[in-house]
Amino acid sequence: MIALDPRKQVSYVAKCDRKLPENEQVKFILKAVSNKDEDVIKDSLFVKSGDTIRASMSNQQAIAIHIGLVDVIGLKDSEGKDLTLTYEDAPNEWGIVEIKSEFITRIPSSIRTEIARVIIDSLEPSEETRKN
Repeated sequence: MIALDPRKQVSYVAKCDRKLPENEQVKFILKAVSNKDEDVIKDSLFVKSGDTIRASMSNQQAIAIHIGLVDVIGLKDSEGKDLTLTYEDAPNEWGIVEIKSEFITRIPSSIRTEIARVIIDSLEPSEETRKN
């Protein structure tokens, strides 16, 4: 787990890129989430559909990425051109300005899941913190 410092952003390299030379690694820049953002991420696990409330890990992971991912360095398209992180024009129902789907879908699902887990796991205190 990476402990996110609220004063800084951290660079995260997906496990599949870690053996690549540094100049070939894609770096995901993550921010520490605020208490308000933490509440939104935790609440986003539960999705209401009619009279039913169900758990949705995929929804929670998507919200975590939209909140915690602030930049991507080194992600290239099929022609080798750098891709730039872009956002929607208006906030969603939780007040979050989402990353555009044209960008986020270029990141493989397994990597999106990995990034989301890093963000979500950062919301929980570490075992060492719990002991103190």
